[in-house]
Amino acid sequence: MAEMRIGDIDKEIIISNTMTTAMMDILQEIQLDTAEKVTEATTEIGTKETDPMTGVEWLDAINWQPYQNTKIKEEGIEEGDHITKKLLGNNNQKQKQNNNIKIGTINVREMNETKKQGEIRNFIEKEKWDIGILNETKLKESKGNHMYKGWEKYECINSSYNNENTKNGIIILLKKNINDRKYKIEKICGHVIKLDILFSEKQKNIRIIGLYNPTDDKTSTENIFKQINSWINEATNLDHEIIILGDFNESTKNKKKRKPLTKMIKNHGLQDVHECLAGKDMLDTWESGKNSSRIDFIFTSEHILDSIISHKILDIEDFETDHKALTIKFRIKENTNTSKKKLFTKIKKELNFIKLGAEDWDDIAGKVEEQLTTIEEGKINREKIWDFLVKFYEKERKEKIQEIKNTKKEAMIKDDPNDMTDTEKIKDLIDKYENLEKINTLEHEIIKLVDKVIRTKWNL
Repeated sequence: MAEMRIGDIDKEIIISNTMTTAMMDILQEIQLDTAEKVTEATTEIGTKETDPMTGVEWLDAINWQPYQNTKIKEEGIEEGDHITKKLLGNNNQKQKQNNNIKIGTINVREMNETKKQGEIRNFIEKEKWDIGILNETKLKESKGNHMYKGWEKYECINSSYNNENTKNGIIILLKKNINDRKYKIEKICGHVIKLDILFSEKQKNIRIIGLYNPTDDKTSTENIFKQINSWINEATNLDHEIIILGDFNESTKNKKKRKPLTKMIKNHGLQDVHECLAGKDMLDTWESGKNSSRIDFIFTSEHILDSIISHKILDIEDFETDHKALTIKFRIKENTNTSKKKLFTKIKKELNFIKLGAEDWDDIAGKVEEQLTTIEEGKINREKIWDFLVKFYEKERKEKIQEIKNTKKEAMIKDDPNDMTDTEKIKDLIDKYENLEKINTLEHEIIKLVDKVIRTKWNL
């Protein structure tokens, strides 16, 4: 879409009539006085903070505290990394905080219990993941699609096997600033989620593929193979960076067993991060009794590999699982601290803002002048005249703004979308996006209410 700029409006108002010029000076003074009062009132009301997390069911499983406006300690390079790559050059704190992405994957071995959902949430926040892949969630579609609704910091993308079976399942969690950049989500139900993270020209777009490959399911593995192979080819043609991570269920220890997925990914030139950085000191990612193996992987394109700051294999004590978590933290060439909602709000404010032009002020000044001529000379009182001018000015200004609003609304009602201006199209698209968000939230609230009624009715 072509860049749209709101044109500047001429601020100089030239009026030949001396009386009208005097009226303009008075109106400007009134406008400034009114603006100061509005600003004071807005500041007083706007300082009140609300907590959007109140009433979310799964928060009972964690030590939830209401939101407080406390200063967040800046994040540095973590201690205890399994592998740490030292950066050369300028390492200012702003770059560390805003120009890094931390991504991790963990097989959670089901997450149907409310308590475990809270434990996983605590773990994600403690590790400060920007992107998290949760494997083998074993959630039915009806439950998975509303998992972690109301979590202020993250958005949840679910892919369940279906709505009848609690098997397989994968979730991708995106921190809000990363979620604002997501694009073109595709899924293989219960097994794979693919999405792109978009950046400007400074940083290449990144294709993220989260994967859960079930054990001894040849049909599913063949389907996953074909789709991931296609997604890699597409990303290569688009010049995207690539990260593929998750539970592959292809053991590095079993030399005889075929490993179609890891072999295909390596043939595309993607790098096994742990193998590249750990060398001979590679760790197993799954352990059960005396058996252990490395079946969880993170593969990246070479540019991502070269940008890695740290890599970890984490033992999990926060919740029950027989897998370890894998993480990488890498530099990007762009600040990720952007907000789609703030951007849309700003655009809507600009589009909705009505600035009166020279002709509008001429009209208002003329009406004020007409009113002054109706006042008898002997009854002129400076204080009363000022109050009269303020009230009359406000009334005429509001009527003029409402008149312009009505004209804009009439212009927006068009049978053919092609007749809309760029400004009208942008506003229409933003309105549609916000309506979809409201519908999604309403759907979640309805499901919560129905579940509550059922539990109460049947004493569950």
